[in-house]
Amino acid sequence: MIIAPFPANEARRLEALRHYEILDTPPEAVFDRMTTLAARLFGTPVALISLVDSDRQWIKSCHGLQIRQTSRNSAFCAHTILGTDSLVVPDARCDPRFSGNPLVTHDPHIRFYAGVPLTTRDGDNLGALCLIDWQARTLSPAERATLETLGALVAGQFEHRLTERRLARTEAIAEEAAAVLAHTQGHAFFETFTHHLMRVLGVEGECSGPARATADAAPLLLWQSGSDALYTFFNRPWLQFTGRSLEAELGDGWSNSVHPEDLASCVNCYWYAFQRQEPFRREFRLKHRDGRYRWMLDMGMPRWTENGQFAGYSGFCLDISDRKQREEADLVSTWSVDARLQETVRVLRQSTANARIAVQLLKKANLDSRHAHYLQLVEEESARWPKLLNSFFKSESKK
Repeated sequence: MIIAPFPANEARRLEALRHYEILDTPPEAVFDRMTTLAARLFGTPVALISLVDSDRQWIKSCHGLQIRQTSRNSAFCAHTILGTDSLVVPDARCDPRFSGNPLVTHDPHIRFYAGVPLTTRDGDNLGALCLIDWQARTLSPAERATLETLGALVAGQFEHRLTERRLARTEAIAEEAAAVLAHTQGHAFFETFTHHLMRVLGVEGECSGPARATADAAPLLLWQSGSDALYTFFNRPWLQFTGRSLEAELGDGWSNSVHPEDLASCVNCYWYAFQRQEPFRREFRLKHRDGRYRWMLDMGMPRWTENGQFAGYSGFCLDISDRKQREEADLVSTWSVDARLQETVRVLRQSTANARIAVQLLKKANLDSRHAHYLQLVEEESARWPKLLNSFFKSESKK
C-alpha cells in the first residue's frame, strides 16, 4: 500500500475546503441525487462524494454504502486529488498503491475504483466523485468523459451552494439589524447599523466616534430617505463609488447612476415598499466612477419615530458583481456540461448499436462454447446501456 503524498498546494487547498463550509454538514438531497444517478448510470453498487480533509476523508453523500468518513491514509480519493484527470483502478488487488489497503483486504473489499477530482474555480481539488465495485472492471473513454462531466456538475453545485448560503446569511443579519434599529434615529442609527453590517461582512474593528465618521467608515454604501420618499443622506463610500457630489445625489438625483434597463424596476420596488412601509430588497446596476456598471444588492429598512410615526428608510448597497459573474459562468458551464453529456450519450448509443450489429454477424459463425459465452455477455451488455440511458432521461424529465 502506498499512502498518497500531500498536493503541492495543500495549505491553500485546506483553506479552500474550509471556505466552502461543507465539511460535517447534514445530507443534502441535491448531492444524494447525484450519487444515485452516478451509480445507476455506471451500474456500480457504490457512488460517493468525498472531501479530503487534513487527516480524514469525509463523505458528503454515499449511495450503496453506510459510511461517513475514513482515514486519509486509506482513502483512494487522496490519490485522485493529486491530478486533474480521472483516476481509474480496474483491480485494486493488482495495483501496488492499493493492494495492501485495508479497504481492499478487509471489508468492504474494494476491487474497482474510478474517481474524478472536484475542482474549485481557483483550481483546488476539494475531494472526488467516485465509483466503487466489488468486481474488477474498467471504464471506456466515453464512460470516463461522462464521469468527468458529472464531477463538473458536483463542483458547480459547491459554488452555487456557497453563494446561496452567504446571501441568506447577509439577509438574515440585515433583518436582525432592522428589528434592532426600528426605533433608532439620527446618529445612533448609523453607528448601530454599521456595527451589524460589519458583522455580516466579517470586518474587524470597532465602530466609534461621531456618527457621520462611523457611516463613512462602513465597508459598503449607506443611504437614508425621509418620510417624503426623497433621499437625504449618502455616506462617503457611496460618493466615492459614483464619483458624484452629495448635492447631486440627494433627493432622487442618485437614480441618474442607475442603469437605464434597471431604473423602472428599481423605482417601482422602492415605491411598492414605501407605500406599505415594509422592508425591501432589490438588485440593480449602479454606475461606477470609472464609467462601468456594477451589480448591487440594495436592502432598505423602514425607520420609525419614538411615537411610532413612519420616518422613511435607511439601507445599504453591497457590491455583488462577483456573484453575478459566477452565476453567468455557472450558466455557461451548465450549457457546456449539457453539451458534453449529450455527446457522450450519442457516442454510447452509437457504440452499443455497432456492438449489436457485430453480435448478430458473429452469431452466424461457428463458435465454440467458450467464445459463444463471451458473445452472449457482449450482447447482454450492449442491450443494458440503451435501457439505462432511457431510464435516466425518463427520470430526469419528471423532475
